[in-house]
Amino acid sequence: MMKEITTRFFEVYKLLKEEGKIASQEELGSIIGTNKSGISDIKYGRKKLSLDNLINMISSYENINIEFILFNKKPVFKNLREDFSITTNYSYLIELQEKHIQKLEQEIQQLRKGGNSLINKFHTSEFTE
Repeated sequence: MMKEITTRFFEVYKLLKEEGKIASQEELGSIIGTNKSGISDIKYGRKKLSLDNLINMISSYENINIEFILFNKKPVFKNLREDFSITTNYSYLIELQEKHIQKLEQEIQQLRKGGNSLINKFHTSEFTE
């Protein structure tokens, strides 16, 4: 299984290189916390790809789908529009909360008005002897 993970990791590297986001194995090594010879060792199975290596890669390129590398679940890169829909859902929740706050503010104003009428009644003869 580790061999497949390593193979997919290098598939992602290849795609990033094709897109011009990574220039060389040396740069990849710098990103994931090793050197050029460490990259070669990982690629040819002399050294294992570590969790720290993966975390560093994902931290540097947040659109990489970690599930692709670990489980071969496509797509290779996350769709930024999906991330936008999550943001939209948060916006919707915020909008609902704002409406709820407005409703509560209206209720507070009504209670204050009612409280003022009680104060007015206290000052009038209804509560005095």
